[in-house]
Amino acid sequence: MSTCASCEGELRPEWKFCVWCGAAVEAAEAIPAAIRPEAELSRATAGPPKARAKVTFVSIAPLLFSVTCFAIAGLVITWLAINVWF
Repeated sequence: MSTCASCEGELRPEWKFCVWCGAAVEAAEAIPAAIRPEAELSRATAGPPKARAKVTFVSIAPLLFSVTCFAIAGLVITWLAINVWF
């Protein structure tokens, strides 16, 4: 294990920040070049990332519908519990 340059706390190889002081861990310390994954190397030379797709109402409509249905069901069950069952 390596140690943090700021606070001398122990660091795990997968950490990108020190959990003791919050300082950024240098990439060379975090993952030695001999065992660095190839995906990270290819990402570094691949160019800028692709733009994310815009979130529209049509894409989240099923989620909104299901949340609304569960909310209404919860209100109905609560009303029944208070006014009818007890």
